Amino acid sequence: SPPRADRFSYPISATPGDTPKTPLGMFVMPGTYQVRLTVDGRPYRQAVVVRMDPRVRTSVADLQAQFVLSRSLHLALGRVAAAQESSAPERRQALLQAQSALTRVFESIQRADTRPTAAQEAAAKAALAAADEALKE
Repeated sequence: SPPRADRFSYPISATPGDTPKTPLGMFVMPGTYQVRLTVDGRPYRQAVVVRMDPRVRTSVADLQAQFVLSRSLHLALGRVAAAQESSAPERRQALLQAQSALTRVFESIQRADTRPTAAQEAAAKAALAAADEALKE
């Protein structure tokens, strides 16, 4: 299926021949975005408007809370992925555990069009702290 314009890209690069069949990035907030594509060195740019799904009854404030928490997890996943590429083998296990925890919480939050629950917020805080610790080592 084609990629959806209503998601951020996932911060972990795909492997040729093993690209996910569905989008994995976080949903974007409704608004106007610029899509950029480069083909044979020639850049193309076009505005895309993302509208709120009319079936969603969640308030903008609740969706913004979901977006902010998801974005913090998204950024942490990017930092962990970058560290994995340049880390020594003995450090990779801690980074993989941090990635796994971040991914579980991220996917849990992205499954519903609702404000994150207190449990999800607590799990995100713990996963982010574990990721920070793994990145320090």
